[in-house]
Amino acid sequence: MPRRKPFRRLGKLIVTVTKEKRVYIGRMEIPFAEVEDKLRANAKLQSDREVYLHADKALSYGDVVKVMAAIKLAGGDKMGLITDRSNSMQASAYTRIRPLGRGTFLGASRPRY
Repeated sequence: MPRRKPFRRLGKLIVTVTKEKRVYIGRMEIPFAEVEDKLRANAKLQSDREVYLHADKALSYGDVVKVMAAIKLAGGDKMGLITDRSNSMQASAYTRIRPLGRGTFLGASRPRY
């Protein structure tokens, strides 16, 4: 199981995926293929609608997207990404992903026609 989870003390629901594709909801290991079903049955996710994803950087982009899609389908309306410490960072960080509204563009202002 992964070492440190920075948001555990805050009572946040954390889904961790290791480079071996082992998936944990909190401390409980679940099969990769059952992520959506297990999260759908998770009372904390259904009440808070919020989850934090901690995925190993060695995972393929496709594997991370599969887990993110399963979280969304299970009812995770608010999703945050947890990153690990690196040599250039002093502390772990997270980024909250907010759903984009219709006509919203990433990284640029709306084009004018």
